[in-house]
Amino acid sequence: MAYTTAYCLAYVAAETLPPLFGPALEPLSKINSISVDIVATCPSILSAGSIVGGLVAGSLLDRNAMKTSIPRSNTVLMVGLVLSGLFNAPLPFINTLSPNHKVVLLVASTLCLGMANGLFRASANTMILRVHEENAGPYMQALHLFGGAGRLLAPLMLSRSNTLTEAYVAASLFPIVACMVLMCVTFAGGGGGGGGGSSEQGKHKQGMEGETKKNTGSSVAGSVNKLSQQQPQKGHTSNVTLFTIGGVILLFTGAQSTYQNQISFYASTEAGFSSEESILLSALFGTAFTVGRILSVPLSIRCRPRTMILFDAIGVSLALILMASTKRALWYGTALFGVSMASMFPSILNFAKQTYRVSGSGIGLIMQMGSVGAILVPLIVVGTIGTSGLFTVLLPMSLTALSLFVTLPSSNVAVVEPVAGSAESERNAKRRKKED
Repeated sequence: MAYTTAYCLAYVAAETLPPLFGPALEPLSKINSISVDIVATCPSILSAGSIVGGLVAGSLLDRNAMKTSIPRSNTVLMVGLVLSGLFNAPLPFINTLSPNHKVVLLVASTLCLGMANGLFRASANTMILRVHEENAGPYMQALHLFGGAGRLLAPLMLSRSNTLTEAYVAASLFPIVACMVLMCVTFAGGGGGGGGGSSEQGKHKQGMEGETKKNTGSSVAGSVNKLSQQQPQKGHTSNVTLFTIGGVILLFTGAQSTYQNQISFYASTEAGFSSEESILLSALFGTAFTVGRILSVPLSIRCRPRTMILFDAIGVSLALILMASTKRALWYGTALFGVSMASMFPSILNFAKQTYRVSGSGIGLIMQMGSVGAILVPLIVVGTIGTSGLFTVLLPMSLTALSLFVTLPSSNVAVVEPVAGSAESERNAKRRKKED
């Protein structure tokens, strides 16, 4: 539980940095003397870097040395946290650091920030699944709940800070402090020495499992053979199903990223909001997002992932319809959009894992498609009809994602009954006899 707590606290720090681009769009443009259109592409660049960071994290954590040692795996998270803070801090100083190559430096810093952030986020999600295994659902929701708190902190820091540079420096210190906390939790007590203790525990556990399998293998071999001959095996997730799930998460994640980064600018230029009101609207989204994450933790225990996704998708669509109809509904629509979108990403991952038994590489593919959505959708909005057509793009996208999700089958895993004569079969027979 100590590790889970440290992961969640670190996730607050990591999720504070990307949302800064939304409410800081105009101030960052002015302080660096770079056009708004160029700065508006930064979230897409950040997401592109996040894909690379996520792939690096997956490659590192799949190594045997990492699988048998949580402390070693945690070093990947620590590196991601420190690099996130280091690459975020210079963003308000781009014009001062390199006035002749400020656009190149802005792109490079944002890309590196995305890689570092993706390295941490992918590692944190992987470690939650690795530590809690089949019981990871509520813990995954809790992890993303703390991420929602980071989305709330970003606009609040901008509104409460005296200058943009002050807000960015303070936000950049968060992941470094979180790294120190994670380091203390990881290497305190028996976790020191580079994770040797955990490695020995992994070897001992593997040895015990091997001995148990050796002693019991002959007694169950016949039953296993019968089961494989008489009953159908688990179905494999088809490419169509996998890419359909990926398409759903691509559209919803793209819509969330675009809204989060464009709503402040839209409110000030299209809806007549003041600068302070625009930042508060972004803060409202962060607040609603956090509330939605809080509600999703107990709901994930009581509700199936499919049910949660369905209601989330309907809520997102209704919110966009409301905001597209009248600009006065931005406050109410933003609250509904934030609450509905909050549990979408973790619920889709749980849905893929529980319903279709998607492999680790399949989960990685789905996550990367979400990052692709966060790259493409903002670019489509900025590069085609501009911020003024925000809801013209997002509403059809949301309805398309909802339609795709509804077409997914309920399961592709065959139900396997216990073999007659097995211990499990006898227990089920005794239970049915008592019930009769």
